[in-house]
Amino acid sequence: MITDCLGPVIKQGGGTSFVRALTEWQRGLSVRADGKGQVGKAGAVLLRALADRTDLTSGLSQKMRTKGRQVVHDQGRLLVDLAVVLCLGGKTLSDVRLLGHLAKIFGPSAAPSTLWRALKALDARPVDRISAVRARVRVYVWQQLALRPGGFPWLTVARHRLTGWVVLDMDATLVNTASPKQGAAVTWKKGFGYHPIAVTCDNTTEMLAVHLRPGNAGSNTVADHIAVLAEAVRQVPARLRHKILIRSDGAGGTHGLIDWIRSGGGNKKFTWHYSLGFTVDEDLEKLLAKVPRLAWRAAMNVADRPIGDTWVLELTGRMGLEQWPADMRLIIRRSRIHPRDRKLTDFEKKSGWRYSALVTNTPNSPGRMRSGSKPATAPTRTSRL
Repeated sequence: MITDCLGPVIKQGGGTSFVRALTEWQRGLSVRADGKGQVGKAGAVLLRALADRTDLTSGLSQKMRTKGRQVVHDQGRLLVDLAVVLCLGGKTLSDVRLLGHLAKIFGPSAAPSTLWRALKALDARPVDRISAVRARVRVYVWQQLALRPGGFPWLTVARHRLTGWVVLDMDATLVNTASPKQGAAVTWKKGFGYHPIAVTCDNTTEMLAVHLRPGNAGSNTVADHIAVLAEAVRQVPARLRHKILIRSDGAGGTHGLIDWIRSGGGNKKFTWHYSLGFTVDEDLEKLLAKVPRLAWRAAMNVADRPIGDTWVLELTGRMGLEQWPADMRLIIRRSRIHPRDRKLTDFEKKSGWRYSALVTNTPNSPGRMRSGSKPATAPTRTSRL
């Protein structure tokens, strides 16, 4: 059976009969290569089956139900269908027609107007309910991951497995729109659209949280960073929140965010680390100009192998960082200028190297997580100057 690999249906709420009704479409479903009875967009079947088997669909249905209100289309099913449409490449509500390829399996899909009404009903309270369901289902899914032969996907850096550490990556992006959508604005790149922030889990490659922001939202707004990270942490099972590594580019290298991470989000029992980009300003360039060539060490990739013509150096304690936390380390990376590199400084043009920096509170000691030429993913053997 195509769904056997997903395990038994879990029943966290709603009763056995309710869950059975949502998964009835899977009965008799199989995978064959005889060219008969085939459907397009077949990958969507596994996505919907996964949502049903992990109780995501029934959980959403329970949370979205309004007492005393009768609906034709189950609200949880509508949300799952929307997610499937997005995975199929859909960009507008009218793209729900993509599910028409699977009508023989799923049955008829809702009309775009029905989906619009379902989305319009999502005020702040239902969104919180959805987040709660996602977090509860993730506990079960991560438990199943840990039961695999290889166990839970802990990251490995330089042949050192970071057991127990959950790694969160935060990044913002620009999303242009073709028309003046609600909340859209001019971006810092002179485009027009949105500037959302997303947090993903590198262990499982899941998207944990996204904050939709107008295009003119700031890149290093501490309040936005803390809000989206706090939401992402709530998606991590409680037993795994004690050791978290948070990574970001230079937009995250602010006093406010670093202080929040060091405090474990306000929980002293948590040990959280950061690996954040840092600005290479003129003062830092003056110091780098004095660094002897032999002080640099080869940068290493995650497999602990040298990266071609890329070098690293640790400047902790040499850069006047008194206003920053005492345990913060400063690591510099340099690589040969590529023809496609843009916005080079005069110092970089003259030296022939492009410089980047990161700061971290991860100790550089044996058996612990190592810092790297990319935040905690590409390890390095740094020399101290």
